[in-house]
Amino acid sequence: MPANLDEVARVREANLTVEGLTDPNAVIQLTGEPAAVPVDAEGRFTIKRQLNEGSNVIEVSATDSAGNQATVAREVILVTEPPEVAVISPENGEWTSENLITVAGTVPSGTRLRVNGQEAAVNNQGEFNREVILQEGENVLKIEAIDDVGNVTSQEMIVRRKTTPPFLTVNIEEGEVFQQSEIQVIGKTDPNTIVSIGGQTVPVSSLGEFQATVNLLTGDNLLDVVAQDQAGNTTQLQRRVSFRVTPPESELSRVARNLPDLSVYIVPVLIALPILLIIAYFLTRPVALVVSAESSSFKPGMPEEGRFLRMAIELSKPARTTVEIKDKRKNTVATLLHRRHRSSGQHTLYWDGYDDFGRVVPPGEYMVQASANTTGGSVQGTLNIAILEDRAVHRQYLRSAPYQDDEQRLNRRLGEVVRTGAPAKARRRT
Repeated sequence: MPANLDEVARVREANLTVEGLTDPNAVIQLTGEPAAVPVDAEGRFTIKRQLNEGSNVIEVSATDSAGNQATVAREVILVTEPPEVAVISPENGEWTSENLITVAGTVPSGTRLRVNGQEAAVNNQGEFNREVILQEGENVLKIEAIDDVGNVTSQEMIVRRKTTPPFLTVNIEEGEVFQQSEIQVIGKTDPNTIVSIGGQTVPVSSLGEFQATVNLLTGDNLLDVVAQDQAGNTTQLQRRVSFRVTPPESELSRVARNLPDLSVYIVPVLIALPILLIIAYFLTRPVALVVSAESSSFKPGMPEEGRFLRMAIELSKPARTTVEIKDKRKNTVATLLHRRHRSSGQHTLYWDGYDDFGRVVPPGEYMVQASANTTGGSVQGTLNIAILEDRAVHRQYLRSAPYQDDEQRLNRRLGEVVRTGAPAKARRRT
């Protein structure tokens, strides 16, 4: 009778060969099969059977010449499905700053498990966990589960380790003093980083750039900027800044301040004092306007580079203000402010070198023209700016969108861009 099968056997191959031994003259019959099984002179026989998935009962009967019969039954379980592995942690693609991670999950009871080739213990409930040491960067975790018949499930997942904090920079300097309460904080960090300013999360572009408006209180302020990457590493920048409202110095105050240096001319000054007072009266206009820029030349960049020319206007009193960029034909190519009410003090503006249609302006000389209007009159100031050529930028933009000449007038936009900063002054007084 069958010699190579246990009472219950589990196999993973569908083709089953049953070998047995009986009396040489016995007749072997496989239940369900009409033909007898051949038996050799020594009583050995072989039965081949195609198994179905799951439980299969193999029943063999032997009958001798006297009519005596013996029957043997064996259960054979065919298992071709590999074991199912459920990984609870970590998640595929997870980031961490730790050097050690625990791989945990469940498999069917009785399954062997390996993590990166190392055996992991599996308890009676099929639960497993295995600690793995991580290297800096990308780590591949290979999980293999082998059942009792040799079926294998293989699964790979990625875990990334990062221990360096994210890069972080902002445009605000320590101890900087502002004359306006609203400032623009512009900065850059690593992509896929969360940035908060004063506890408020701000959007970060795919290039890691961000900006936000911050309102300052009168006096000293603490600006707190925090960047956190996907692995939980953080970088913090703190800037102590101040908001001071300083009224502009009048012409008479300047004269009084410089009197000690004019002692040699004191007698002529005293004689001419009435005339000087009359002149000072005419010099003291209703509003004073100062136009300045951090540089007399600027090279525009691609929009994603974030290049800006920082400029500033300073008003002695509140006024409706217009700031425009004009080409050499006096045509307006970009409008930074258009009849916007501005308080007294310094106001910082940024220009990216593009016109009101979003096109880079051609290289050449341009004029920044600012005007301020009050009920007592108006004042105008100008500043010359040279736009330098960036071959990559101008070749791309001027080829696809030719610049309009003075017969194609530019529409003025009503928007504005206000930034913070401390520009070098170029002054025009009226």
